[in-house]
Amino acid sequence: MVGEARRLRRTLGVAYYRRFYPKLLKAKELIAAGAIGRPLLAELIHHVWLTPSDISGDPWHFDPAIAGGGPLYDVGSHRIDVLNFLFGTPARSQRLALPGRPAEQSGRVGGCSHRIDRDGVRGLVDVSWRSPVRATSAEFWAPAVSCG
Repeated sequence: MVGEARRLRRTLGVAYYRRFYPKLLKAKELIAAGAIGRPLLAELIHHVWLTPSDISGDPWHFDPAIAGGGPLYDVGSHRIDVLNFLFGTPARSQRLALPGRPAEQSGRVGGCSHRIDRDGVRGLVDVSWRSPVRATSAEFWAPAVSCG
């Protein structure tokens, strides 16, 4: 995409706007100041039960030809960007297979987890459009300190 934008002399942008949320700006400030100690684990979760009828208008989320990789690409990518914003470029990134979630569903509608390791901080992003429990959270752990 970058090459094509350059070739066409167009500006390419990615809408990773969550890094401008006041809560995330404050979290970055507190982490940088050592307010929670040295972070060891960051966990970002987004679980919902979503079907095409739940989406008003065009339920493009469920069309693999245009939606791409399901919840990881749609909502999970924003959470991965939050980890990049807070902790920097990952040393390692790995998609995890989850029990009870076949691989063909994990990346599309079922959900999946993604683990990121960077400078001693392990980040876990867990997203699902097939979770009976609705949850959206971000939690950070440091030795003898937990906040979320």
